[in-house]
Amino acid sequence: MKKGLPIIIILFIAFQQPAHTQPQKGQAFIDSLLSELPKAKEDTNKVNLLNALGYASLDINEYDAMFKYSDTALALSEKLNFKRGQGDAYNIIGISYSNKGAYQQSLNNHKMALKVREETGDKKGMAGTYNNMGIIYASQGNTPEALNMFYAAVKINEAMDNKAWLAINYANLGNIFQGQGNYSEALKMAFAALKINEALRDKKSIAGGYNNIGILYWTQKNYTEALNIYSKALKIMEEIGDKNGMNDPYNNMAGIYTDMGNYPEALKNYAISLKIREQMGDKGLIADSYANFGTVYQRMHNNTDALNKLHAALKIYQEIGSNNRLVSSYFSIGEVNVALKNFTEARDYFNKGLALLKEAGNPGEFYYTYEDLAKLDSATGNYKSALANYKQYILHRDSAVNQENSNKLIQTQMQYDFDKKEAVGKAEQEKKDVLALKNLQRQKLVRNGFMAGFTVVLLFAGVFFTQRNKIKKEKKRSDELLLNILPAEVAEELKTTGATTAKDFSEVTVLFTDFKNFTTMSEKLSAQGLVNEINYCYSAFDKIITKYGIEKIKTIGDSYMCAGGLPVANKTNAEDTVRAALKIRDFMLNEKEKRETEGK
Repeated sequence: MKKGLPIIIILFIAFQQPAHTQPQKGQAFIDSLLSELPKAKEDTNKVNLLNALGYASLDINEYDAMFKYSDTALALSEKLNFKRGQGDAYNIIGISYSNKGAYQQSLNNHKMALKVREETGDKKGMAGTYNNMGIIYASQGNTPEALNMFYAAVKINEAMDNKAWLAINYANLGNIFQGQGNYSEALKMAFAALKINEALRDKKSIAGGYNNIGILYWTQKNYTEALNIYSKALKIMEEIGDKNGMNDPYNNMAGIYTDMGNYPEALKNYAISLKIREQMGDKGLIADSYANFGTVYQRMHNNTDALNKLHAALKIYQEIGSNNRLVSSYFSIGEVNVALKNFTEARDYFNKGLALLKEAGNPGEFYYTYEDLAKLDSATGNYKSALANYKQYILHRDSAVNQENSNKLIQTQMQYDFDKKEAVGKAEQEKKDVLALKNLQRQKLVRNGFMAGFTVVLLFAGVFFTQRNKIKKEKKRSDELLLNILPAEVAEELKTTGATTAKDFSEVTVLFTDFKNFTTMSEKLSAQGLVNEINYCYSAFDKIITKYGIEKIKTIGDSYMCAGGLPVANKTNAEDTVRAALKIRDFMLNEKEKRETEGK
């Protein structure tokens, strides 16, 4: 396994709100609703008001209040035979139970919500309930049923073109695939969700998407990229003031530091995450924190503290009935007992974990269990069984983490960036086509004007030539802009056919640049001065990479990205890109010396 106990990672799994209720956050909003409650008559408006209070309580993590308001709404809606109110109340109660870790009660209420919404033909409500039921099944370790629920939600939301909820479905599907070890499919879903949320400018969901993508890089041991992505997620959560949302990046960054062996930093980030979770009152997440502390202590060979934390986590997991977490806890406690040479107790915990694992039918995420069994068999002298289990560990580990998966992650990332770039190019081409059409229409007017007489002909001839020259200039500008955005080969294909064909490149070399102390420098320059400085450097970079046949991909702030070996494949891209990198370095050093000579 991963040099110790399994880290509990946090995926961004989103519930979908009641079908007609728009989320509004804060105690002030709740207070405004409460001021209306005493005036409300015993009718459907009061049901909606109570359900709105129930949902608003979710925003401030008041799950008991959430249950109280929605339970009252359910009783009144049943009395009034108000089906929509019943569906919303059941849905909110289900979310309340889930956040308290009571998964079976949550599932029962979501099933009631689905029944009512099917009776009334509430498609949007049905999609939300399917999604929420998928989350519960996933929490219980019932992966097949979770996938069925998420795909049912996708089908409805696609038909309704409900993009915001479709992004949530994609994100949740990505989490399931990640748990199965299907990393390429997981990343595809994560980027599909991210693309929608970027278009919607939903910052919270964008941060959640970064969190899920970071987990995939972490799984592939690309720790630097994962930490960078988590930093982006954390920055967004800080910007929007979502303290609860900051829990996920802190927890996952702590897990990465644990895998890197930086235990002080890991404990520090886990402590921040636990404090947030205690304020949230989420039992499952609090138990996860205890388990993660146990992992760090075990890797530090502090087995006494490790067992204390792991048993505290196990007790909560047993209360809330989370099978996946229970499997992890059983094997974690078994591992520590192996280290303590308590072999009988270790095997007892391993057997409990195996029994649950067979029930769940989801071995991909738990490939490390075979290594645990091999170690135990070896320690107790059962070498034949130890060898068989170790072979199973190698087989499952290599299917979960291999070069093919790593390549697919990189290909998906680059395809996402290229698609964004292509979209910009296509938009510019469409603008050019509209402009050309307008100018063509003007030319037709000129042509028709010839019939009015020779004098008019001469007059409009002048207009014609003027317009033709303008068209040439506009076309030249459009082509230059297109070539600045896309490779010449792709731009020509886009102009000719209006679309481009995706291509696979098995060998490319990617170059990134980053300006050291950019933030400090930017504080000393005006906005225009800063832009001029970056443009000066990037223009020089463009000339250098063009010389070596390298394609510019994108720039974001002070980061410049290009790649050798595309759009035309070649075998020299690694050497070409390294030479370009050296030239860029030389340019910057020369520029630095020049500035210092000038006293700048």
